[in-house]
Amino acid sequence: MKRYWLLAIAVLGMTAGTLLPPTSLGAQQPQLEELNARADAEKPFETGYNLGYELGLSQGHQGRRQAATYAPQLDAETLKTWLSDRVRAGYQAGFFAGYQDGYHHDADNQTAAIQAFNTGYTDGYRTGLNNGNICRQQDCRYNPQPTVDPAVSATPEYDSGYRIGYWQGFEKGYTYWE
Repeated sequence: MKRYWLLAIAVLGMTAGTLLPPTSLGAQQPQLEELNARADAEKPFETGYNLGYELGLSQGHQGRRQAATYAPQLDAETLKTWLSDRVRAGYQAGFFAGYQDGYHHDADNQTAAIQAFNTGYTDGYRTGLNNGNICRQQDCRYNPQPTVDPAVSATPEYDSGYRIGYWQGFEKGYTYWE
């Protein structure tokens, strides 16, 4: 009963046009009740992605305004206690995508950083798609673990792109790819 009550509140909040409050460096994480209610959605990866994107976008904007170096920081350990594996993977992918968008929004002379991000994304997606498909075929537990090869990784942007691509590729390979 409590679960349905939380879901009803989340739906009411979304239909009223309210979103999670924007969070930034040092701001509080989304409320546990809201995350759990939204995690019951039909598409858990997408739900997590959208939640993570909000936080990442806010932190990316904040980092850019403060002229900080590109350094997305997500407390993924805390999320492990809150969410399912699929929601958590989506949340992490969304966070890094949002940070990238927030940090490099309207940025001048950032083509090398954006290209590194795109290359990382492509590499990560390809690897995640393959690993997700293998995991599905072997009927293993959904547990994407993007590991960036230090010999290839040259920038934090590449690493972020790789992680996002890996999580999205793994989701596709695990659930859809034949």
